[in-house]
Amino acid sequence: MGAACARAIRARGDRPARRPFARGGDDARPAVLGHRRTRHSSLRRIRLLQGAQAPARRCGRRSEQRVSRPNSLVLLLSLLLSLLLLLAGVTPDADASAQRRAILDGSAKRLRAALDAGADVNARHEDGATLLMLAAHLGAAPMVDLLIARDAEVNARTDSGWTALAAAITTGDTGIVERLLAAGAQIDERTRFAGAPPLCIASELGSAPIVKLLLESGAQPDVMSHQHRTPLMLAAVRGHASVVEILLDAGARHTHEDMDRNSALGLAAMEGRLDTARLLIDRGADLNHKNEHGRTPLEIAADTGDDRFIAQFMTPRASIDLNKAVRNKDMSMIRKYLDTGGDVDRDTGGGRTALMSAMTPSGKAVASLLLTHGADVNAVTDRGKSVIWYAVQADNHLAVAMLIDRGVDLHRKIDDLTVGEHALFVACRESWRSIPILVDAGVDVDVRNTKNETPLLVAARQRSTNAVAMLMDRGADLSEAERRAPEPLPEQRNARVAEIISRVGPRRRAARSDSPRAERNPWVVQFDLAIAAEEGDAARVRELLAGQIVPYGHDPDGWTPLAIAAAEGHVDVIKVLLAPKGAPPKAIRRTVSAASGADAATVGAMVARFRGPSPEQIGPGGWTPLMQAAGNGHAAATRALLEHGATLSAENNWGRTALDIARQRGHQEVVALLEKAGAAKTDARALIGGVRWLQPDAFSALVAKTENVSAVDSDDRSALSHAVSLRRREHARILLEHDADPNQPDQPFGRTPLIIALSDGGNIQKRLPSVFRPDPEHVSTFFVAGGEPRNVDVEMVRLLLEHGADPNRKSRHGQTAIDLVKRISDPVLRERMVEMMKRAGPTR
Repeated sequence: MGAACARAIRARGDRPARRPFARGGDDARPAVLGHRRTRHSSLRRIRLLQGAQAPARRCGRRSEQRVSRPNSLVLLLSLLLSLLLLLAGVTPDADASAQRRAILDGSAKRLRAALDAGADVNARHEDGATLLMLAAHLGAAPMVDLLIARDAEVNARTDSGWTALAAAITTGDTGIVERLLAAGAQIDERTRFAGAPPLCIASELGSAPIVKLLLESGAQPDVMSHQHRTPLMLAAVRGHASVVEILLDAGARHTHEDMDRNSALGLAAMEGRLDTARLLIDRGADLNHKNEHGRTPLEIAADTGDDRFIAQFMTPRASIDLNKAVRNKDMSMIRKYLDTGGDVDRDTGGGRTALMSAMTPSGKAVASLLLTHGADVNAVTDRGKSVIWYAVQADNHLAVAMLIDRGVDLHRKIDDLTVGEHALFVACRESWRSIPILVDAGVDVDVRNTKNETPLLVAARQRSTNAVAMLMDRGADLSEAERRAPEPLPEQRNARVAEIISRVGPRRRAARSDSPRAERNPWVVQFDLAIAAEEGDAARVRELLAGQIVPYGHDPDGWTPLAIAAAEGHVDVIKVLLAPKGAPPKAIRRTVSAASGADAATVGAMVARFRGPSPEQIGPGGWTPLMQAAGNGHAAATRALLEHGATLSAENNWGRTALDIARQRGHQEVVALLEKAGAAKTDARALIGGVRWLQPDAFSALVAKTENVSAVDSDDRSALSHAVSLRRREHARILLEHDADPNQPDQPFGRTPLIIALSDGGNIQKRLPSVFRPDPEHVSTFFVAGGEPRNVDVEMVRLLLEHGADPNRKSRHGQTAIDLVKRISDPVLRERMVEMMKRAGPTR
């Protein structure tokens, strides 16, 4: 039906009717008006308007319908009227349908004949749409003139509130809009369909001539939609700079707020509309305006990851939540703020600075950036908490070391809650890893707080065995702790604390100053080794290894020093750790026993597992040091491990090898190194990861080295199935060119890639980086039965059909690609898809 209508309209010489609701791309459908997608959508109603399948159940208004029993005179008149309509070519049951068909076919002659024969010029379709609305929607100016001349109701509404003026605006036909305005169409009245007056609709669609025409006809520039959004907001959020300029020149105010207190500038920042944002800022829009959630336009842009907006509009006076930017690791915003002269030590509330917020274990890069710009390492909050207090509280021993290197005051007391403690006390409670760093930097191990307590006493009361071991290893005075306790200390603590004190305490009483390194707890030295490995201090590692400690123990998180060095890429440390030492099994057993406190059988198993200078130590998740180096892209570290015999075929808990991990993360240099060393070709696991993360060039190289491109993952889905679902056309093309099966069903639904291309929703695109999203011109938006939206990638469907996809292959629910195509409401798109499938082969 749709193709016939288009041909008829082209035959009469007018331009083809446009379908504004069926276009693809970002600027296709008004998305910011906030209308709800209901079961009876506007598009479905427009399409029902164009179809003739359902007979009109009412003509005229509901209030005019009456139920009465016809008499003989009425029956006689009805027969005469039927005869006249039959002679005119209009049957009573097809009155409205015949008029609609005349409009769809572009036949003004047939429409005039029907009206001359007495047809109702205001006849309505079952959803309340009139002939004038249909003619306006199709851009049929001659028929609009004819209907207006026959006194068609210009301001009639459908059940959803759609008007002829709104329909004309969506087509962008200025001439028809002029005709309707001249005929008395209302300008500032909202349509219930979108909750927006005509000016809002025109502004959001970017129809600059129509916007100018409506303003000249008396439309209010600040009229609001049902979401309290003005035309200026709607044009700004869609990026229509010309419309924004017209509205501003007409007196539109940029200070209006919507229901979420977003300004026009905030909405432009939300969608990354730089041109409209620049116009608004030049006209005085406030960059520091906060919405309901306290977010400024710059912070909104940061939330969406739009670095361009931040780079262009950041100023030293910009009001941004620096603490949140630090917590979110928003490096671009922080760097731009600092580069434009922003205060690195700005008080963000209660005296807290950004550096304090960056003291988390994952904030190393942010902290380094702040320190590079001169952040004060000795800043304190209003309650006396210092930067180093935040680092210790967050159990970030590396940040503690970084602050010490920057000259932090280690002797500053914490005045919070009048405790008057040093950072060492906080470490005893929260971060035992920081204890050796603080003590070695000069903090007195027996320092006292305002309660005259020592750190060892605090650690024992907290039952922190790690802290007790660290403090006693650094020479803490046990007698002070015993004297201050109400009863003998070992008897009132748990067994592990008592064991540590009983083992280390007597030695400390006997010779507190005699060669403490020689009698240090091996488990404590093992932790020192892990710290040195993480910092890349090869000399310190060599010094610790000289004291008969061996690098086989795990830290409390399951990491070995070798795994830490591999993850950080410290080649010198790796070579020192893997150098032959000839450590006897007894020394290894003593180390592991001291570290774990386990029974003999467990210690024996650990010793057997980590015997000798081997790179095969297993860390968290089953990752070997080689996996850590390969996964982080450290080619030199990978080479060093391979030279010491690292196993290429080892798998982690998820069945991934070092080669799989390097390929998934796109580290091509490491991949080449592993393949040269003899790593096996990868299977579908790395291939599917490549579909999601690799660029097409890197993915093509990966596919070329894969033996079976149709292999499936643990969910029985192939790489092609994932590529189609994620709308990755280039990746799908590469797979198909390497003989991937285009008809391979997934599990548990048995969907072929072609069915997935037709049925998967468009929301999955939003989870992809923007560089991987499909071009808008190739994605057609349409509605299926029930009004549920779907996106079909036409180019993906064509690609699959060209490579042998079968449109008749059924899923486990008995559904075929043809069945899905038949549900498409857009007749032009439906016919286009059917024609594509017919060319691919016979359809059933």
